[in-house]
Amino acid sequence: MSNGSELWQRETIEALSSLDEVSVKLDAGSCELQNKINIPLKPACVTHQVRGIRRLHGAVIQSCFITGPITNANDDNVTEWIAAIKQSMPRRVDMYTIARRTPAKKLAPVSDLRLLEIARRLAEESGISTRVYGATERLQLY
Repeated sequence: MSNGSELWQRETIEALSSLDEVSVKLDAGSCELQNKINIPLKPACVTHQVRGIRRLHGAVIQSCFITGPITNANDDNVTEWIAAIKQSMPRRVDMYTIARRTPAKKLAPVSDLRLLEIARRLAEESGISTRVYGATERLQLY
């Protein structure tokens, strides 16, 4: 599992490429939203993560969808995210939502219905295999 922030380094790609399966977090399709959601110590850019994921040749992307003061689940944000996913060329996408309280108390899980809508849209637009996990159970495979 990697947050993807160091995928620009050749050594990181080489090390991760030796593993059977690599999962990389990608929660947004824009640098600005990715940094708002993940609050990294050093700002990260989706553009660099996408390039790194491509270089891993078949990584799994893990994406967490949230709602509240910050959301990545509205239509515009999902459009940007799908574009980044398609450019990344992953083997599979695992989608989920938060299942417990977060330090940011106003954040909330995305509904199971919304997760399934996003997954269905990703499948239709990309054909990429997708697993969907709700707050308490696995919901669907696409």
